[in-house]
Amino acid sequence: MARAPLESIRGGSAAKNAALIGRILEDEAGPGRDIVVINAAAALVAAGVADNFREAAGLASFVISSGAASEKLAKLAAFTSEN
Repeated sequence: MARAPLESIRGGSAAKNAALIGRILEDEAGPGRDIVVINAAAALVAAGVADNFREAAGLASFVISSGAASEKLAKLAAFTSEN
């Protein structure tokens, strides 16, 4: 993953952040996606799902690229709007 300026991952309004999340989960490459993969990889290692960071980063990247993460977010949004 390449270094990036802080401004490239700085959040903003709720609408801006939601749009960024949508683009990341649609597999848009860039610093935002890199940060999501790094954080997810750390969680996967901590949870014992992966043995090391490299394996976990590959798994996190696959889940985003496959569309599974986007599908899960859509299901969560549908569930929360129903309840």
